[in-house]
Amino acid sequence: MELCGDLMHSEMICSFVIAKVASQLYPEIDPAFIERNGDEISKSWTILNNQGVHHELIYNQKSFHPLIISGWPCLQCYYDLPADVVLKVGYYGNNNYGLLSIKEVVRDQDLPRFHSRYVMHKDIRVFDVILPPFGVDLPKFKLQEDFATTLIEHGYEHIVLCGDNGKPCSMSVLKFGAPMRMKLGYGWDEFCKANNFKVGDRLQFRFDVTSLNRRCYVYLFSYPY
Repeated sequence: MELCGDLMHSEMICSFVIAKVASQLYPEIDPAFIERNGDEISKSWTILNNQGVHHELIYNQKSFHPLIISGWPCLQCYYDLPADVVLKVGYYGNNNYGLLSIKEVVRDQDLPRFHSRYVMHKDIRVFDVILPPFGVDLPKFKLQEDFATTLIEHGYEHIVLCGDNGKPCSMSVLKFGAPMRMKLGYGWDEFCKANNFKVGDRLQFRFDVTSLNRRCYVYLFSYPY
């Protein structure tokens, strides 16, 4: 995809990807891009194409879980983007960006590793949980034994839950002896409320055991993503 005249003579600083699946509220931005360039990135991004058409996207300014929170529907409509898609974007400084390529996600492997729904790597763990009666009303959440055992094995003292609403929530891993008694808390009820989780929902907890930031994505299960 060629760039418009405003950018074609500018030097691209770097490229990165934005990825979204149909079940998500907001597209996810590669956190590595934000970590490298966060000091100069504002919340409003101008995306240009080869005809000089521009779209404004709004970034949530959360480096831990960076999302596009506004402007995506217009971009999606203009380019007729697939519901499951990965965009490659070039960054040229001064909050100017160029759309480099569009790729439809047709297999799990097409998603980037940072994405919350990517589960193909050996270091990524995924646990399915059905929310029981009162499972959204209490400040602590009882963990499945296999989930709890994994957290113990990898030294988790706390975990940062990231829902699709883009508001991370840090919780302690509460150990009461055996794994079958472990819980997450406090604030589980508020996290459920913020993400509109209900009793009977099937949630997936997804995290990378090699990650130092203890980030764990939590989302409603949907097939295939």
